[in-house]
This record gives sequence, C-alpha cells and structure tokens, in this order.
Amino acid sequence: MRPILHALPALWLACGAAAQPMVPMLPPTPPALTAPQGALTAPRPVALAGPLQVRAGASPAPSPAQQARIEELVQEVFAQLPELVLLDAAPTGTGTPAEGYATNLLTTPPEATVRVRLGLEAVRDQGRFALETVPVQVELIDGEGLSIAGRMLDYQPMDEGSFRAELTDFLAQHLEIEPNSGGTDPTAPVLEVWLGQEEGDSVVYFRGGAEGYISLYLSAPEQPVRRLFPDQALPVNRVQPGRIYRYPAIGGLKVAGGRIRAVLTIPPSNTAQPGAAGEALRIIPTQQPVLFANQDLSLIFSLPGFLYNETQLVLPDEPQ
Repeated sequence: MRPILHALPALWLACGAAAQPMVPMLPPTPPALTAPQGALTAPRPVALAGPLQVRAGASPAPSPAQQARIEELVQEVFAQLPELVLLDAAPTGTGTPAEGYATNLLTTPPEATVRVRLGLEAVRDQGRFALETVPVQVELIDGEGLSIAGRMLDYQPMDEGSFRAELTDFLAQHLEIEPNSGGTDPTAPVLEVWLGQEEGDSVVYFRGGAEGYISLYLSAPEQPVRRLFPDQALPVNRVQPGRIYRYPAIGGLKVAGGRIRAVLTIPPSNTAQPGAAGEALRIIPTQQPVLFANQDLSLIFSLPGFLYNETQLVLPDEPQ
C-alpha cells in the first residue's frame, strides 16, 4: 500500500477536474481562519435501553426474525440522523488499544443523554388481504430515568418506509432535530464526534466507521487554528472502526467557546505511526472543505469523498 499512498498527490493531478488540486492564490487572512464555516451543534449521544421486549402474554408473538429486523431498522434510523450518535448497549469502544493505533481509546462506556426503550405487542391481522402488523411501543427516557415521550408505531414487513418515516418524525418532534437534515457525502466514511463533560470541562468523543486517521482542530475568535490531536503526547491518530476515542485522554478541555473540527482520512494523515509518517498527508483545516498537502507543501489538493469525512461542532460558551 505504501507506493499507492506515496503517489496520491500525482494521482489527483492526473485524474482531471473531479480531483483537480485546489491551490489558494493567497494565504488565508486572519478573519478567514476564524470565520464560521457551518459549525454544528454537538450531536446527542443516545442508546437503546436494554434488549427489545415482547409484552408478556402477547399472542401471537412477533417472530425472532421480525424482532431482529425492527431493532435493526431503529438503529438504521438513528444512524441516518447526524444530530444523534447511537451508542452500543455493549460498547466495543472500550478496552486495551491495539498495537499501532491511537492510545486514547475510551476505557469506560460513554454516557447517553437519552435512552430508547422498545416494546412489542401481539401481531395484529388487519383483514383477509391485509399484511400482518407488529405494534411497536417506542419510549424516550432522559438521563435521570424519566419518560420524555412515547408513541405506538406500526411495523409492516412490506412497508418499512412508513415505519422509518413515523419514527423519524417522532424523534424530530421530541429531540429537537430536523427530520430531513440528511448527512454528508453518502460515499464518505462515517465520522461521529460529540461532547461529554468531566468536572465542568468539555471532552471530545470520536468514532470512525472505517479504519483511518482522525485529527482534531480548535478554532476560536481572534486566535489561530490549533491542532489538538494528534499532538506530542498522543502522536498516533490511527483508529479502529467502531471504537470510541476521547480527547483529552485524561481530564477535559479548559476552553470555552470556539469550534472543534474533526477530519477522518483513509490514507495516513498527520500521523507519527511507524512506517506511515513519511508518506502521511498534511491537512489544511483553514479551508472549507478541508484541503490536503504533501509533506513539503509543494502540492495542495482535494481528496475524493470516499477517502475522507469531516464535521464540526460548537463548544459551550461557558463551563458546564
């Protein structure tokens, strides 16, 4: 793979307008470095409140295949809403870091601000020619265990689109999200970034859907853009898919206001990983979308969407 990565800049040069290198005519001015670039509110971490439950005595009960499909559909709906981050009931983001990967792996499960309880009723037959229907009770529960809202939805195997739409509408109504907000380039690797708190300071959690390299940047008014991660203490930023990492590794960010910008690349970038640092791309985070460069900055270019993803979130103006 090394020769391929080494040839990336030349590849973009040869691929025509779709991957044409974008070289700024002039260096960005200080106002351009700190101007808002579509910053986002931090997504809310949510989790399923235990396994799906079938009401005692429900007859006929939904089949195991129906139960599994309903739970899968719910997870798919959450995954398509960038304002929410679905945490695993049994997180895979904890444990000992693998050799050659970032060491700031999360060691304890992150906290969800909202939990989703799913309950199934007896399968309902709506007539001779009607499809069978599984009533699904969806309940949202806050961090203190109190019910936020609930709704009964109908699941029909041949009309999953209606179930998706009704669940999305329910979530949008009670979790203050836009039902048609959409996401990034569908070919881009998944990148999820959200905020937590530790003794009043912000903690940045991040997770990639593919193996790659994640960098975090901080921008604040009247200050230069600063790379937070990787840094001298955490020089390796290669991440495993589906595992949750945090920055800082210990404690929190003693910063109020500003924006965090996260960038995930499939090719090595900004890394001190043995064997990759000499070929690693450099990220130019002062442009929207981000640009990339080779090590000596002699080439500045863009990457196709399937090789990277980026997102931004706003830090609280005051300590929490």
